[in-house]
Amino acid sequence: MNVKYICFIIILLYLVEPLRSQTRKVELDLITEKTGDSVLLRWAPKNYKSWQWSKNKGWVIERACLSDTTPSGVLQYRQLSTGYTHRPKEQWRSLVEKSDAAAIAAQLMFGESFEISADASLDLMMTKYKEDQMRFAFAMTSADRDYNTARMMGLGYTDQSPENCQVLIYRIYAAGQDSVMASDTAYSVINRNDPDRKIKIYSIKQKVSDTAVLLYWPRVPFGQTYSFFDIRRSMDGQHFSAMHQTPYVSLENTDFSKEYFHFNDRLVSGTDSVYYIIRGITPFGTYGPWSDTIVVDIPSPLVQPDRLSYITNDNENTVILRWEYPERIQHYLESFKIYQSVSLAAPSEKPVVVRPEKRQVKLQPETPETYIMIEAQGKDKNRKLSTPIFIQLSDSIPPEAPTGLNGTIDTTGLLQMHWKNPDAADLYGFKVYSAYDPNAEFSQLTNGFVHDTAWKHQFSLKHLNRFVYIKLKAYDVRFNHSEFSKVLKLSLPDTIPPSPPVFFRPLIEENQVHFKWKPSGSGDVAHYIIIGHNEKQNIQDTLVLEDSNANEFHMQSAKNQNYNVALAATDSSGNVAYARNRFQVNLKNLHQQNRKPVLEAEANYRSGTIVLSWKGGANSTKTLIYRRTDNGLMRLHKTLHGHQTRFSDKQVSVGAHYIYRVQMENTQHTRSQMSNEISLKF
Repeated sequence: MNVKYICFIIILLYLVEPLRSQTRKVELDLITEKTGDSVLLRWAPKNYKSWQWSKNKGWVIERACLSDTTPSGVLQYRQLSTGYTHRPKEQWRSLVEKSDAAAIAAQLMFGESFEISADASLDLMMTKYKEDQMRFAFAMTSADRDYNTARMMGLGYTDQSPENCQVLIYRIYAAGQDSVMASDTAYSVINRNDPDRKIKIYSIKQKVSDTAVLLYWPRVPFGQTYSFFDIRRSMDGQHFSAMHQTPYVSLENTDFSKEYFHFNDRLVSGTDSVYYIIRGITPFGTYGPWSDTIVVDIPSPLVQPDRLSYITNDNENTVILRWEYPERIQHYLESFKIYQSVSLAAPSEKPVVVRPEKRQVKLQPETPETYIMIEAQGKDKNRKLSTPIFIQLSDSIPPEAPTGLNGTIDTTGLLQMHWKNPDAADLYGFKVYSAYDPNAEFSQLTNGFVHDTAWKHQFSLKHLNRFVYIKLKAYDVRFNHSEFSKVLKLSLPDTIPPSPPVFFRPLIEENQVHFKWKPSGSGDVAHYIIIGHNEKQNIQDTLVLEDSNANEFHMQSAKNQNYNVALAATDSSGNVAYARNRFQVNLKNLHQQNRKPVLEAEANYRSGTIVLSWKGGANSTKTLIYRRTDNGLMRLHKTLHGHQTRFSDKQVSVGAHYIYRVQMENTQHTRSQMSNEISLKF
């Protein structure tokens, strides 16, 4: 018996789960497969007691045949065997010499065991119980691996069925049933005209880690047909060799293995791609078709040396340079090479060579200030160069503070900012700090260092702060830091509506309507809006009061002009808060003739503008232009005074998506409805 197969048995020992209870019923499963004019039958009892009963009593195998000449409603079974059981020990020799599975099965069938008496100890009884379960598990696995072994064990049968049978129905149950031991009856139906159920393995996925490859494919539907797999590998995509001497099966018991069949292969280095093909093997020992070739690209295992650091000895003018490198891939290395240079553009041509197990080296810098890089040289001639580190033998001078801070915060709260690099040869990075009050303590926004002069950050907008203040520090390679930069003040988008006003019931006296309200308590109210809706005529009019401190308004009323009136407060960002109360009153002059302007737009790429034009609002004295981008809020973008019908928007960026609407206002401060919405990508 080969060593690999013995290892398989040892692994299986740890996976056998003891049966929870004894049974007094022979339970079994049956599967069949047609091949040529024959039908292969394969069955298995579900527990040790059922197996022992069948070894002594055997199985009853019956077949029913259906054809075009079979009378309707007639189903007659013919017995093929009445006590089919395992072959005698002397008939096993030839198969045992050829098959490891047969050798294991024979040992389990005929090998010595031990018996226990009625007064045996509990430990002895448990030992006997575990031995029985392991014998059963090994026996069933051996039968699965070799169909000839299953036949020798009395768990497989080949039927030469009549040619005139179109549909064959097989049933099997244990022989020798009595009042104490009953038996399940297992059935299987075969149609000679059905196609072959052996399908090609597909949906094979891969994961590569260093030089380890994980191939996995779903158990459904392949687990219903195949018990084992034949996996072959090639380094050139043409000549494939078997990965295992025996059929492969995964024995892990994890959530992943319950959903997928999987196979791990640890490869040798020095190859760019590896090729695999897989086919399934049924419990009858027949093979399915080969899968498509799976191509796996193998990355170079080398990584760059990391976390370079150093300790200087100014008296000796030397440096102890240290670095980190994973030990798990150290055996791929030929050496480390240390490069020194006064400029990143001109590396040294005489590197210091260090053995692959080393992680530090003592250097004599060529100049007081120098760049050092470490190269990992692989045995396959691949190379990985570290990030350079700047070394000064004596340095306590910090860099200059960053300058030229500039940035914007869009409607989603995304900060995009940039600045200028200070003039420092040993510059390492920056840290960003912020506060909502310029007189408060600034807190650090970045988790580590920013190594670029541009940075993004997402602010939360669920607060009432209107501005954010940002400043930076620059750090050199010895972590000497600069003074703070000048403070950059940025406006935060306002997405929180003001507190709603309290709307009192309007008073009507001598054709005058008196509106009165308690103003909003928010400090950013831009204006109040009185909204009247005439349900009968389905008309809605608005009256905008530009005075943010207003708390009342008087206007003429008219009979038969019934409006439902509401009051709203609008802040400078266009957020609206409606008063809770609404009232029905008679109003006049709350109607503008031109209710809805018609808006058009086009992009002028030569001038870098978007040109808007609109029609309607002949009596207008003011035009309000609203704009938003993609998923942002619609906000007031520009107010035009006088009767204008055209506007060029110069505040646009290439690649941005803009949406516009306009609204007209007449001399009575009555606003029209919003125009149609125009969407345009610049």
